[in-house]
Amino acid sequence: MRTTVTSSRPARPAIRLMSAAVAIASLALAGCAATPEPESTKASGEPVELTYWTWSAPTVAAIDIWNATHPDIRVTAVDNGNAESQPAKVIAAVKAGEGPDIFHNEYLSVPSMALQEIALDISDRVGDMPDAFTESVWDLVNVDGATYGVPVDVAPMAFWYREDILAAAGAEVPTTWDEYRETAEKIAALGNGTTMTVFPASNFSLFSGLTQQNGAQWWSIDDGEWVVDADSPAQQDVAEYWDALVDDGLVQQAPWYTPEWTQQIVDGEIATFVGGAWLTTTIGLRAAKPDLEKWRIAPLPVWSEGDPNGFVGGSAASIAASTKHPDEAMEFLTWLATAPEASAARSTVGEYPAAIVGQEQLSGSPKNGLAKGQDDYYRILEKIAADTASVTWAPNTPSVSIAYQDEVGRSMQAGTGIAGALEPVEEFAVADLKRSGYPVAQ
Repeated sequence: MRTTVTSSRPARPAIRLMSAAVAIASLALAGCAATPEPESTKASGEPVELTYWTWSAPTVAAIDIWNATHPDIRVTAVDNGNAESQPAKVIAAVKAGEGPDIFHNEYLSVPSMALQEIALDISDRVGDMPDAFTESVWDLVNVDGATYGVPVDVAPMAFWYREDILAAAGAEVPTTWDEYRETAEKIAALGNGTTMTVFPASNFSLFSGLTQQNGAQWWSIDDGEWVVDADSPAQQDVAEYWDALVDDGLVQQAPWYTPEWTQQIVDGEIATFVGGAWLTTTIGLRAAKPDLEKWRIAPLPVWSEGDPNGFVGGSAASIAASTKHPDEAMEFLTWLATAPEASAARSTVGEYPAAIVGQEQLSGSPKNGLAKGQDDYYRILEKIAADTASVTWAPNTPSVSIAYQDEVGRSMQAGTGIAGALEPVEEFAVADLKRSGYPVAQ
């Protein structure tokens, strides 16, 4: 039976780790960095030099603006890998006392960076900054009521479509998942090789974002213990829905970012996509330029009226526990997260700002590149971002995402689809938390 979400949600759920959980985790994680004594060179008249490890070109664009207008604090961006490879480098460097002052941090990595004392607790430095974000976005940088970063960009889920292909199929933009299947059937009936979408079943971020809309909570805390629920009816319903679309030949199950995938976009053989706000840039970099204006954005189809949107990605910026300049780092991060000019710089290069002011600033802007000519593009995205599900990530989310990828691969080969992978993923998540010393209810 399908699980649905009502519009009422608890205030500030965040990631509620109890003190016992934190204590056990601290014992389990040896070699954590000690926080150094802060020092400042601003009083001496010399600029404070900060290093920022990031994979984000939009953040580098914002840093250039900061450096041009803030001579007292200079920030040097260091490209030290991507979202997958940088965390291990940050952990090793901070524990050795040689890390950056600031580092880019995907939301799903915030709990592990907090509990390993890699990210600095900045709770006493944020002031009224939470008011600059929606509750669900601010929750993403909080662990046990403490703050370990500032939101930089968000990726609420949306629906992209080629309006010319839908028109050729006689299809309207779907607003529910039942209508989405009907549209896929009409696209298939064209008989020209065009597919409704390419669905990367082993992509954890995408699948978990889709399940958030259906009320899934992969992790929660009950009386100081972790509860893992990767195999709930909410996840199973979504898995079975997409498994059926694949089995019936209505969508293509394949990874993204391959040469074949790129060529399908260029040739106009993919009618729609579901994904995070960053997908605008991803498709735009690969689509044939004459077709950019044929793409449009709309809200994600829903299971029931009132469903929120899910998150699929996005990132924060955290201050390293080993920094000698926490005050100056916080000054920069406050600007990066909330200043309109910082949001403008990042959005120009492809990120969607996490701060409400940055989103409002874009709402009246023209849209270039993908979906060029869609005047209400940013207004739609702002509305989507205003109602997103509250998400609890666990300290082992990165390892579970890898396990999910592996299990889905095995399950696909066995013919049991995504649905067949969820129970072993849950078993792995429980065992992995216990192995790391966290209290688990199961």
